[in-house]
Amino acid sequence: MNNETQYLYDLKKEDFLFKNNLTEEDFENSKLVWNDLLKIGSYHAARVDFLKETAIMISSVLQQVNEVHSVRWRVKDPEHLMAKVVRKRNEGNKKYDEISEENYTTIITDLIGIRVLHLFKKDWKPIHSFIESMCQQLEKPVVYIREGDDSESEEYSNQGCLVKVHKAGYRSVHYITKTRPMKDEIFTEIQVRTIFEEGWSEIDHRVRYPNFSDNELLNYFLMIFNRFSGSADEMGSFVLDLRQTIELMELSKLELSRIENEKAESLQKIDELIAKLSSEEEKVGQASTELKELRAEIKVLKNNEATTSKGNLLKSIESQDYITANEKLSKSLGLYKNSNFDKSKSWLDEYLTNNSIATNEKINSLLGFSNNKNQQMILKALGTTPLINKSNAENILKKLGITNDSMSHSHTIQNIVNPKSSENIDDILKLKSKNNDSD
Repeated sequence: MNNETQYLYDLKKEDFLFKNNLTEEDFENSKLVWNDLLKIGSYHAARVDFLKETAIMISSVLQQVNEVHSVRWRVKDPEHLMAKVVRKRNEGNKKYDEISEENYTTIITDLIGIRVLHLFKKDWKPIHSFIESMCQQLEKPVVYIREGDDSESEEYSNQGCLVKVHKAGYRSVHYITKTRPMKDEIFTEIQVRTIFEEGWSEIDHRVRYPNFSDNELLNYFLMIFNRFSGSADEMGSFVLDLRQTIELMELSKLELSRIENEKAESLQKIDELIAKLSSEEEKVGQASTELKELRAEIKVLKNNEATTSKGNLLKSIESQDYITANEKLSKSLGLYKNSNFDKSKSWLDEYLTNNSIATNEKINSLLGFSNNKNQQMILKALGTTPLINKSNAENILKKLGITNDSMSHSHTIQNIVNPKSSENIDDILKLKSKNNDSD
């Protein structure tokens, strides 16, 4: 037997009534027997420690919700339990008519009381959802609102709650849950409210009870205080919304700043790409200019009279007629055995060979010593055979002792430079023979 149980066994009815602001008339109207009331109180006192452990366990679970600011709990005092039974019987509450020590735990549902406090009104929803999902409820949740808060009733109704207007301005949401940690079911009343609602409720209870619940002057000022607490809740919700709005603005600024930075980076990359493309374009332009210059040089070579003369001379040299003419020239040179002729022939071979080397060197220099396929094709087209122009032909004929004056109109130097057949070579030999006869 604990101290509380021993105290109840020694408690006198008169002391009980005085301490709890009850009269003898109230007790008589309840139609209770004192000893039966004491048994209820004593049985409950013996279970207080067990109920405390249950209250701690439930409070710990509720504290896990993020929106919960704090959790308070209490186990109903045995003497307060007895006083409640007397008042409920006087109020005519039928379910208390047959109350006893065996069934009082199923009739009184707030033997364990837990208060869950939150900062902002909107925090109620996640707490409500948690209780609905985790706890077995005996009845629908009851939402007490003050008169004038009808705009909120629809929101609570949509959440499956029963809405009631409290005449004293009391605001809270009450849940009756049941648990069975051991053999018997235990009922717990969970009250969910804001910190401001809790502050007003605590002050109201401390001032009114037990002796001044009907004092009009106190009730008037407590009602004003109730409105202040309600305004404080509204102000709390407002400053929270304001903070969230400011956060959104700050996030928008950060997002805008990020976008601007990305834009600047993109523009920088575009500038770098443009610069790179411009550089590539310059390189392509330089290559294009060099190609144009090379084409111009090739065009000059193609249009050059010397190139044409060289082609015609090559055709004559490579033909069978040239071989015959060459034999005639050799014979003529051998017939006269003139040392000037031998020298002239040697000089002609040497000149043609040297001129060939010089010409090809000039072309190689022009083409830049490149192995480009197109350039190689140009060299192939030009060949390595000596290129003879009109001036060179005149020098050759002078070496041979043939002058332009000794030639007929049909045997001009131009015809010699561009021989069409071996007859031109014969003409050269005839002219040479004629000059010797004259000598």
